[in-house]
Amino acid sequence: MKPLPLIIFSSLCLIGCTSSPIPKSDKYQMEITLHKTRADLEELKHDLHSHRMETSILEGKMLNQEDSMAALKKETYDQHQAKLDHYAHLLNAIEKRLAACEQEQEELLQGQQKLTLTTQEMHRAIAQSKEKINEMEKTIAQAAKSMGDVARLKKSVQRVNQAIEQSHKELIVESYRVKSGDTLEAIAKNYHTTVETLLKMNHLENERLSNGQELLVPLSALCQ
Repeated sequence: MKPLPLIIFSSLCLIGCTSSPIPKSDKYQMEITLHKTRADLEELKHDLHSHRMETSILEGKMLNQEDSMAALKKETYDQHQAKLDHYAHLLNAIEKRLAACEQEQEELLQGQQKLTLTTQEMHRAIAQSKEKINEMEKTIAQAAKSMGDVARLKKSVQRVNQAIEQSHKELIVESYRVKSGDTLEAIAKNYHTTVETLLKMNHLENERLSNGQELLVPLSALCQ
């Protein structure tokens, strides 16, 4: 706004303060001044209107800027919130993966412990097997020794059997008919032999005899 000229206030004061006739020259000057003052007022009104328009435009721009700022803030907030949600989702996935890894690690540890126990049991079983093998080897050695003893005994028996067979070949055999009351033991005693020899010579399975049965009995050359 433009300031009012000082002369206007002076003229107004003079008009208000005096009632004496004003000279024409002064009156004319006052009219000019008044006209100028009116022109200045109109100009001031126009400037005020322009200023108000500019202020309204500025207010509109400020409102638009505020709306733009609010929209920008909302967009920025939404972007940040989306990023936060994305990071939260990633963090949740990482935590789940970490929990799964910990579970797998725990299962692997348990499996390793079971494997260690199984290995220890296998070592114990192998040691026991070795002990059993050693015992079996000792048993086999003893059995081999016993088999050697049996083989030697068998050879001895074979030699005895050969001697018996050779002695049987040197015997004179005759036939004897069983009579009532005879027993194999009595017959063996009478012929100076044994029941076993009679059983073997006659292929008998037991000592039972029947009346009239024919028996082979040995007679040595010395007896004859």
